[in-house]
Amino acid sequence: MTRLEDALREALDAELRSSPTGLLEGVRRGVRRRRLLRTVATAAAAAGVVAGLAVNGAVLTGLDDTTPQPATSPTETVPTGSPSQPAPTGSSSQPAPTPTGSPSPTTEVPTRVTAMAEGGGLVFVLAHETTGDATTLWRLKGDVWKRLHEFPTGSLLEWLAFTPDGRNGWASGLGTRVWATHDGGETWARPALGSDNERGRSFWPAATSTTVWLVDQTGDRLWRAPVGSDDFVPATAGGRTGFFQVDTVGDAVVLTPEPIGEGNVTSVPLVSRDDGISWTQLPFPCHGENRLLAADDAVFALCPDGRNAATVYRSIDLARWQEFGRSLALTDTVPLADDRILLRGQEEILMTRVGATSITTGLGPGRSVWGTAQIGDQFFLGTDGGVLVSDDGGLTWRAAK
Repeated sequence: MTRLEDALREALDAELRSSPTGLLEGVRRGVRRRRLLRTVATAAAAAGVVAGLAVNGAVLTGLDDTTPQPATSPTETVPTGSPSQPAPTGSSSQPAPTPTGSPSPTTEVPTRVTAMAEGGGLVFVLAHETTGDATTLWRLKGDVWKRLHEFPTGSLLEWLAFTPDGRNGWASGLGTRVWATHDGGETWARPALGSDNERGRSFWPAATSTTVWLVDQTGDRLWRAPVGSDDFVPATAGGRTGFFQVDTVGDAVVLTPEPIGEGNVTSVPLVSRDDGISWTQLPFPCHGENRLLAADDAVFALCPDGRNAATVYRSIDLARWQEFGRSLALTDTVPLADDRILLRGQEEILMTRVGATSITTGLGPGRSVWGTAQIGDQFFLGTDGGVLVSDDGGLTWRAAK
């Protein structure tokens, strides 16, 4: 099945049949869900070719710590071990030239989240809150939400990235243009990418403290620019330009090539720790349908085993994989931090290095998670039902207010 067929199938299954706009949104969400956070449940059923063995030279080691055991209570205490936040870079970039009004703080909160990012101790959220094809940017500062920017109609944006200082950011979507800000999201403009920055493109952005990367998922192109500027130039990695996913893990950039055939069978992610000068391979720990899932300073991957279950692997050095735990068939796989991951499927599981705990986020079975953030000890989930907040490391969740 092609990616387009898969997207159409997901759209038809969604509860968006009432209008052509809803159908289009479903197609977009179907493509993005497959590429970003969702581990397709049918992968486990088709896992006759799936094996939890090392492939392409990947190194598998033992368990990180103790073998996870199910908890007896959803309120069991699990050490949070919150990872530190990246230090501000002190970027002094000039604001983008497109002015916009700055709405006042409000008691409203985002709904129908399509993307979430963090930077400078702030949470940024893209939300599609109207019946039209438009997107609103929200910012959370302290405990106050503010509508920061209204993108033009026709801009259904679903990807969002900010630098660690929260000053520079990029937003894009499936079949839309890419937008950039250099003043913390107050104003936005379209960078010059030649004819590439036009409708019909799908850019995936990611940024370190020094460089922003754009993967053009539809045009087989890779772009890069210094943080603080819009001077994008074409780039290559490992002698190729065709990628469909880009992640930043610490100061490293990780690029995942476009898979060939059904399932992510032949993709081998490339890792650079020197700003794209040299690249090494990080083969997935198993064959079959897979997706690289990035946290701040680690990445996760899942390996279905053909028995309606999957093994979670983690890499903290971007060179070797270690088994992190096991769970039942999943629909959403959401890294919360380097030491914890939220698994949603037949039940909801918070998995850490010391075990697995059954939890309840309050999301219904038809809801999906579209982004995460962490500010201090608080964790945030951006979902198509709104924003959820956890104050105890992901054990319990409440609606943002």
